Amino acid sequence: MIIENNESRKLPFIITNMLSEIIYINFKAKQEFSSLREKDSIYEKISEDIFRKNTMYREKLDIVDTKDKIYFKAIMRVLCGSFSKTSEFLFLNNEYFKNDENIDKIKEMFSFYNDRLSVAKSGVDIGKLINDVCNKITSEKEYSYKRIKLLSENNSVASVKVDFLEMIVVATFFILNEIDFKSDIEIEESISFNNIKISISSRNNLVINPKYILENPAMNIRIEFLKYMCEKEGVEVKIDQHIGKTFVRFTIPQAKYTADALHANIFDNIQDQRVKKYISAFSLK
Repeated sequence: MIIENNESRKLPFIITNMLSEIIYINFKAKQEFSSLREKDSIYEKISEDIFRKNTMYREKLDIVDTKDKIYFKAIMRVLCGSFSKTSEFLFLNNEYFKNDENIDKIKEMFSFYNDRLSVAKSGVDIGKLINDVCNKITSEKEYSYKRIKLLSENNSVASVKVDFLEMIVVATFFILNEIDFKSDIEIEESISFNNIKISISSRNNLVINPKYILENPAMNIRIEFLKYMCEKEGVEVKIDQHIGKTFVRFTIPQAKYTADALHANIFDNIQDQRVKKYISAFSLK
């Protein structure tokens, strides 16, 4: 079962052009907003002021207020392609904002999208970096019970944005841990001339129905963020289930342009604090 495509979403999802006209509306949005169709204006659900303010930017992601009484917030993302500019709206109901702590964490999580990521560094030991991030997660008392196995044994040196890799490993940990907190997480990586492939998986012994993933607000919002970040960075991500196991697979292009200095492959205090920030934001309840 593929989890992350638009029509499988359990939330209303709409795409507009810069004239505010709807150019795509998924099945859930058609169900919830029965008066809206393609070519209608999004202004029925989003104020013109919010729309114009956010679309001034070439790229922007924000959580905005809506005019709907049930789906009263939306993740609005502005995208600028080669020939067109569009806005995406993923509408959220109060399951996503059930307490102030969750609201703060969701806002912090999506603020990462607008942060400037570091320049890619060459000579990054991918296996060691992933291991360091996992050790930081399991050093937190709340997650110390979790076993994370790195299956790759060979040195895997590549060029990559270190903070981006840290971020997707933390996000994926919380997605898989939400599915089944008892099962081990397994991580495998391989390097080719052009790409870094990373597979992170876990058995889902506690989940009978795979659709549980899409019904869980905390998990759903993490998946959306992961997709947004990967699309922004030109990274292919696939999330699916097969024979009682959930897989999150990444194909990361090796960076063509890198910082002058090689990566030291030492998990320093800056990285420690950064990963701690990611853990805090992704640990939604």
